[in-house]
Amino acid sequence: MTPHRVVVAGAGMVGARFVADLDAAARRTGRPVSITLVGDEPHAPYNRVLLSDVVAGRAELGALALPAPPPGVRVLRGVAVRALDRARRTVLLEDGTS
Repeated sequence: MTPHRVVVAGAGMVGARFVADLDAAARRTGRPVSITLVGDEPHAPYNRVLLSDVVAGRAELGALALPAPPPGVRVLRGVAVRALDRARRTVLLEDGTS
């Protein structure tokens, strides 16, 4: 069975959770999926809700860490999505790749 290809634009808290849930659903149903997570920040997704607590000294820096993406998920960091072409089913990145 050919896997569905899914590109998630945005590697923040919501994108990270969506990827984890999508991967879990694919494994549960046996439907293969190829997932690419694209984020314009150069670092791993983090919990932005706790950021002010870390800055204020009420939480440790490690509290910001989110779980790593599931194995097999392709992660592109430091590159933003420039455009989505739904008709062609392609994603154009700011570095010119698609």
